[in-house]
Amino acid sequence: MQGLRTRVRPEECVKQERRLWPTALHFKIMRNKEPAKTVCRGGRAVGLAAAALVSAVVLGSYGAAFHGDIHRFFRIGALLPHSPYLTVEKEALADGELGYDGQLFLAIALDPLLLNPRSVAALDNPRYRYRRIAFPLLGYALALGQRAVVPYALVIVNAFAFIGLVVVVSRLFTARNESPLPALLVLAVPGFWVSLLLTTADLLAALLLVLALSACIRKKYWEVAGWYALAALTHETLLVVIGSLAIPLLLNKRIKQAAILSLGAIPCLLWNLFVLIRIPAAGSTSGVFENFALPGKGIADKFFAVCQAPLGLKGLFDASAFAFLCLSFCLLMACAWRERRRAIVLPCALVYLGFFLFAKMQILSYYLDFLRVFAPALLLLVVGLAMDSKQRLIKPVLLVWSVVSLAFVGAYSLGFI
Repeated sequence: MQGLRTRVRPEECVKQERRLWPTALHFKIMRNKEPAKTVCRGGRAVGLAAAALVSAVVLGSYGAAFHGDIHRFFRIGALLPHSPYLTVEKEALADGELGYDGQLFLAIALDPLLLNPRSVAALDNPRYRYRRIAFPLLGYALALGQRAVVPYALVIVNAFAFIGLVVVVSRLFTARNESPLPALLVLAVPGFWVSLLLTTADLLAALLLVLALSACIRKKYWEVAGWYALAALTHETLLVVIGSLAIPLLLNKRIKQAAILSLGAIPCLLWNLFVLIRIPAAGSTSGVFENFALPGKGIADKFFAVCQAPLGLKGLFDASAFAFLCLSFCLLMACAWRERRRAIVLPCALVYLGFFLFAKMQILSYYLDFLRVFAPALLLLVVGLAMDSKQRLIKPVLLVWSVVSLAFVGAYSLGFI
């Protein structure tokens, strides 16, 4: 006997298909979410990798290279007067040296209001140094005013700023649904390792800069103004760098957005006015004429100095780092020009190029100085890569810088620098 066949009416077929539609759509959405989940997990892995490396360097330096003496993170010299609240063993002092910027940030952090006249005397340029109040004030606040804890707090601030810098840059990649692994190239910037091991404000300033750029990319201009205010109180150069983002807005007749962004400059301007009133002019300069000259003069002086310097490991390292910095600026300008329509990297890159062209030997003479001062320019290369992954020259250039970073960390930890 031939089996009976059940006939399905056309309207019932339509109902069955409609019941299947949500399931098919669900699978389509799940397929689209898989790359996003992978990118998210990659972002966490990048943050953990950065935390592991930074923690290893800080703890290794503290326990081994610095023999458990936290003050060695500040490169305290023997020539300048010290803070009245600072007691340093003679073995921890850098003999025959003025010290480094970290020593001056520590002096302010131990007495943020500079109530003790000896705190002012401990600063080589009181007005110039006191303008950068955010970093030492943050260290003092985290230490809850306990001066014995302040040096540890400043080192911890820098470690977290370094890790946070990598995490924020990784989010620029994940926002474009790309792998966040290139964010680890931030760790290749040697100036950030200089700031970490000598405890300067540059890491915190770089973190605030990239937070402002991230907010600007998302067109959150009130948020940009907030980061702008903090950044300018950390390092006065960011008053110009982040402020340059208002220029494309003005050119595009976005007056309201430019005005909102510019509000971030007000706290810095008011603080500078307070510093002028509060700190005596004696022994202070603006820092402009000491650090900047006619365009190209500092670079020419550096070139002649390199040619006349005796050949040695330090001289070779200095010359190589400076030459590669010049090449990196050329690459930065090429990458920024490709991104000119968005006008995020280009204004900041032009400002740093201006700083480089006008810089005097005061900045360019010592590799620790120019690597640290122009570290944000190399950071802009990573930001540019996050905005346009087709810029293939950035990765190999930063990989070369990672070798410079490794050489510095090793040499400084072993006491060669």
